[in-house]
Amino acid sequence: MKLLTQQNRFYLVGTLLLFALGSVGLYAVLGYEFRHEVDQDLRAEARLLTARLRAGQTVADADGLPTSPTLSAHPGLSGLRDTLLVNPYDSAHPLAPYRALTVRVITAAGPRWLTVRRSLLEAEDAREITLGVMLPLMGGLLVALLGLNRWLSRRVWRPLNQTVAQLRDYDGHRPLALAPTDIDEFAILHRTLEEMSQRLGHEYEALREFTENAAHETRTPLAILQARLEQLVQVPGLPLPARPLLVDALGGVSRLLRLYQGLTLLSKIENGQFAGQQLVDLGALVVARFTQLEEVIADKQLQVNAPSAALWVSMHPALAESLVHNLLNNAVRHGLPGGQVAVMISERKLVVSNTGMVPEAAPELFFQRFRKNDAASASPGLGLSIVQQIARLYGFDVSYIFESAASLHVLTVKV
Repeated sequence: MKLLTQQNRFYLVGTLLLFALGSVGLYAVLGYEFRHEVDQDLRAEARLLTARLRAGQTVADADGLPTSPTLSAHPGLSGLRDTLLVNPYDSAHPLAPYRALTVRVITAAGPRWLTVRRSLLEAEDAREITLGVMLPLMGGLLVALLGLNRWLSRRVWRPLNQTVAQLRDYDGHRPLALAPTDIDEFAILHRTLEEMSQRLGHEYEALREFTENAAHETRTPLAILQARLEQLVQVPGLPLPARPLLVDALGGVSRLLRLYQGLTLLSKIENGQFAGQQLVDLGALVVARFTQLEEVIADKQLQVNAPSAALWVSMHPALAESLVHNLLNNAVRHGLPGGQVAVMISERKLVVSNTGMVPEAAPELFFQRFRKNDAASASPGLGLSIVQQIARLYGFDVSYIFESAASLHVLTVKV
């Protein structure tokens, strides 16, 4: 959920809650004020009539209306109270709410109980009219405030949205240039991000230079050492005890060279040093790689099923070759002698399968670096790690499963 959406949601819930509480409070306050006004009128009328009765005068003529004062010689409950009386003005509502006040008055004829009444219908009508006017006004004000808050929020948060958009496209290779803003918090954030991007850019350049220098300074000595060992093995008259030692040393140098090449490639992929892209046919690369592996395939007597369909993808040509190279090398190297290696191409999918030994661990663990099913293998254990890194770089989905019924290892790359 976006920050602005969550903020507006909390603001809306809070405002609606305040609006509801305000409406209830307004209704209660209006009811109290109207009732208080009626009570004051009743007390004033009761004082006036009491004075008249004590002076020997009579109260107004009893015309039978509910609001007419009544005088009774029978003791009654003194004080204010609510009551329902017959409504002579509206036959549809025969009973109406009234407010009554009874006071004890000492007259020449003895104690009497005076009762005066006021209808509450007028107060209820006034309260409903007031609420009918106030609630729409408050509702309109609420809608206006929500609209204003949404507009202001969009305007205030616009610099942050622009910053997020730039960060989404940031590759970590160059300093950020964020738009200036007059909001202090965002200005501090922009300065911090720009300083961080400058440090990242410097670190990237330093790492790139180190990788290139290490690759150059390491490759040459290793290649020379491998060539010298190969020449030394071919020297006539080499003592027999020395030949196995030289062969082992040559194998170690070859493994070290493959390890160096794999780690260097992984480092370059992670640092984004393969920026160019072009359309590459993975199907054609598969056929070409099978041709290069013909000697190994013949030695292991593997049955190969190469694809005839094309699978065009947009990626760096060197990484496309590395992807196919590692997938097929893994299948051919770990395939059982006399087994099969098959490559199938369907819609946006490259599937490489081979018969092989039961894996000692879950197949997905072999995407980890240096993880091998056979610890004695000469492979450095980086092939599937390189495949996974290339897939991540281009947003491909790579999976590895083992079908135990057919002893089949299946690697699938969805492009």
